[in-house]
Amino acid sequence: MSLKRNSLFNLAGLVLPLALSLATVPAYIHVIGVDRYGVLAIAWLFLGYFGMFDLGLGRATIHRIAEQRDARPEERLATFHTAIAVNLGIGAFGGVLLAIGAEVFFAQGLKITPALRAELSAAAPLLGLSLPIATLTGVLTGALQGRERFAQTNAIGILSTVLFQIAPLLVALHWGPNISLLLLVGMSTRVATLVFLWFVCSKEFIWEGRFNFQKDQVSILLKFGGWVTAASLIAPFLTIIDRFAIGNFVGAAAVAFYSVPYQMAQRVVIIPTALTNALFPRLSATQSDERFFEISRESMFILLALITTPVAVGVMIAGPALTLWLGHDFSMKATTPAEILIIAFWFNSLALLPFTMIQSKGRPALVTILHLLELLPYLASLYLGLKYFGLMGCAVAFMLRCALDYFLLSFNADKKLIPIRGFTTSIILISASLFIANFFEPLTIPWFLAFIALGGVGTLEAWRIAPPRLRAFIVDKIPNQWLASKISS
Repeated sequence: MSLKRNSLFNLAGLVLPLALSLATVPAYIHVIGVDRYGVLAIAWLFLGYFGMFDLGLGRATIHRIAEQRDARPEERLATFHTAIAVNLGIGAFGGVLLAIGAEVFFAQGLKITPALRAELSAAAPLLGLSLPIATLTGVLTGALQGRERFAQTNAIGILSTVLFQIAPLLVALHWGPNISLLLLVGMSTRVATLVFLWFVCSKEFIWEGRFNFQKDQVSILLKFGGWVTAASLIAPFLTIIDRFAIGNFVGAAAVAFYSVPYQMAQRVVIIPTALTNALFPRLSATQSDERFFEISRESMFILLALITTPVAVGVMIAGPALTLWLGHDFSMKATTPAEILIIAFWFNSLALLPFTMIQSKGRPALVTILHLLELLPYLASLYLGLKYFGLMGCAVAFMLRCALDYFLLSFNADKKLIPIRGFTTSIILISASLFIANFFEPLTIPWFLAFIALGGVGTLEAWRIAPPRLRAFIVDKIPNQWLASKISS
């Protein structure tokens, strides 16, 4: 299956769930309140972080099964069964740790009302039960992605997100916004997702009636997965510690004013994630170094061409969008963090490519070392930013960390992933958008003129740096497909 088609499947699997997530935020805030929404966001952060406690088996399974693309089906089945068996044991152990850690943190680590603290503490065991479900889901998804079955994984992912976003909201409307109840309903939707994934995997990895566990596969998976886990524990920590710090030092309501723009800004990584998820099994199976670097460098120019102008536009419209979406009062507190976080995720998007390259070459230890180097500077900048500049300081610290991550990963994967001319013009364009957003009154005539000029310059620059194959696709394929649809209709 083509890389382009896999990327489009991944794109659909990211866009639709994220659009639904954004659409339901106002409803959640209206139904359960800002404080409780901030608390719920922290509970899901706990599960998301400890969900990495699978020793990297999801990522390792993708890598190993991609390497076994031309192997006998029995060998792939052995990898699949071994990953499941090891994961179940790890997930159960991690679930106990999660329940204990959540109970301790929820009892002492947040500035919330006693009633909310009681609800959150009661939910700690549910988070522990959710962990094996989350880690096993990662392994099943990884097995299918290793076989490049992106259509199936994304279809199930879309269904999972629909259930996960809608079901707790409906329960809150009918039975009240109790945190434990909402988490229980969310966990139930994840169980349904697991059932769907298991059914699809049973078709892809034909079961012959015997569980084929192999000890030699354990060492292969854990050797790769152990370093992935170390990176997976550090990287999410670097990503979520800002909201924990806000909740601890400022309060749960402030988490909402930061989490909502964070979720909005995170949409920048949709296209890069779709591309790099499709690239990982393809690069893992590529034997030629020349072809490996050719694919990677072309992908970097594709990313710069596709995301830079939308990011610049996003910075400009962040304030008006938040005002329209959640009201003027919310926008006043969230706009500046949103603008900075959008730029942060632009750096994060570019960093996904060297990250994928390094892991597909079987060098996850390098990623771990680089993230460790980022840890102390980030924690120091986060503390100082939060202490002296509040939410804006947190956002700036996160942006600087994402920029450092991109440069470190690129320098170690392939220095040509930092194209001087294309990167410089992109920085200038994004800086101009930040200037316009803060020194022009939104939705006035000067603002609209600047917006049009910025969009035009950005589009021309994107066309200039786009690889020939992307230009050919835009010129030849898209108009022809549009005309064909019009003729057929």
